[in-house]
Amino acid sequence: MLKISSRRDNSEQVYYNIEGVPMYIGKLFVETDYDSAVECHWHDEVEFVMVTHGQLQYNINGSCITIEQGQGVFVNSKQMHHGFTVGKNICECIIVIFHPALICPNEQIENACILPVIGNNNFTHAVLSATKRGWTQRVFESLVKSHEVFEGKSSGFVLELQSLFYEVWANLYANMPELTAANSTRQPHSDYNVGALKDMIAFIHSNYSDAITLDDICAAGSVCKSKCCSLFKKYLHQTPLNYLTTHRLRLAVKLLETQSVSVNEISDSAGFGGASYFAEIFRKRYHCSPTEYREKHGRN
Repeated sequence: MLKISSRRDNSEQVYYNIEGVPMYIGKLFVETDYDSAVECHWHDEVEFVMVTHGQLQYNINGSCITIEQGQGVFVNSKQMHHGFTVGKNICECIIVIFHPALICPNEQIENACILPVIGNNNFTHAVLSATKRGWTQRVFESLVKSHEVFEGKSSGFVLELQSLFYEVWANLYANMPELTAANSTRQPHSDYNVGALKDMIAFIHSNYSDAITLDDICAAGSVCKSKCCSLFKKYLHQTPLNYLTTHRLRLAVKLLETQSVSVNEISDSAGFGGASYFAEIFRKRYHCSPTEYREKHGRN
């Protein structure tokens, strides 16, 4: 399972699964609804998700797209994103993440071919397809092949992976949208909004165990209450305080599954303050008490 944690700049740190190589390749099973989905995050690495079974919803900077079986998505560096499913759908995906430094052997290539892609504000993401002829199909096939190579781990497999990622990048570079004057004038406002939201999310992630108020969240993004609420609604489709509660619940669930400390201690650690309030909120979300959840999924 992919693991992420925060860096000092509030982006997420991806834990690579090839020693000494900045990449992660694996299979991901998603069977969580919106509220329980992988939390909204961003990182320096580029990310690719190919759906091999089921259907996946992917939120990128507030825009939600549907990815069907045989489709995928490219998410550019530093874009806010997370995936989730709807209803009882169980989605199986191949996920490939790598740092652009992996295919950046010198400064000339970095300036000419790497930075123009990751710095293109009109290229936040792209939908890939296994059946639609063209560059998105070629990228899809190269990434599926990379998973096969990773699973096989033959001699020199890392070199083969790097070769495949060069092919992927060449297609991204050749087909990225151009920056127009009109788009360039609109983008700074969008960047400001996303930057403010990232600051508020980072504040929540760092201070969830304290008694956080809406005013505190607004101050972290240097915005008023109205702006704060509108940004959370536009990009995350929920209120700031609902996001805070959901974040606390995710952390509480992790503690219930992995730690043997008391429910009272978990309530305090997650920032709920009182065990009775924690139990009430937990039951509304998971339809059982924290103790019942631990009996089914965690340590007794």
